[in-house]
Amino acid sequence: MQSTAANRSIRAAKCVLAVAMMVMAFHFWQAIANEGVGHGAGMDVFLAGYRASAWQAVINADLIVGLLIAVSWIYWRERGAASALSWIGVILWWGNIAVAAYAYRQLNRSSGNWRAFFLGARAKTASTHGGAPHERQGTYCVLLYLAALLVIGFIVFKCWSVRFALVPTIGYVWGLGCFVPPLLLGARSRG
Repeated sequence: MQSTAANRSIRAAKCVLAVAMMVMAFHFWQAIANEGVGHGAGMDVFLAGYRASAWQAVINADLIVGLLIAVSWIYWRERGAASALSWIGVILWWGNIAVAAYAYRQLNRSSGNWRAFFLGARAKTASTHGGAPHERQGTYCVLLYLAALLVIGFIVFKCWSVRFALVPTIGYVWGLGCFVPPLLLGARSRG
């Protein structure tokens, strides 16, 4: 049985991650609402930062180094390469909102065990499914498969709406398509 202090620290970490995801989602929403994603989902803006300001280049480099550290940890802690690589694809496109989502998911799966959270498949006490009731897993799988189908449908619709113009199509396929493998792997592993 985990100590109450450990449970409190897990809950506190989940709260911090939830707030971080909400703040980042708000900023994503503002960017999409004000500028849209028809210009390549932000890649042109990211690359323009290198020419605009030396400090923007430092901020971009800091982001990249932080993401590389996060994806290295994820690749090391995951049981299968397919799962790790699908998360890495999402993280390298969407950034720290995806890192926060991954960490939140792993906190839930660790069943309050910090060792299982940090070590993942390498921890001897790691929980496989986070203790979710068996009857909920079937519904969870169906929802993940439906979410994957909705993402694919949205990508096709958006690519069609821009008449398959190269930059927006690449942005939609890679930027949104990277969500499909984690959804399918999550459904396959039952959460």
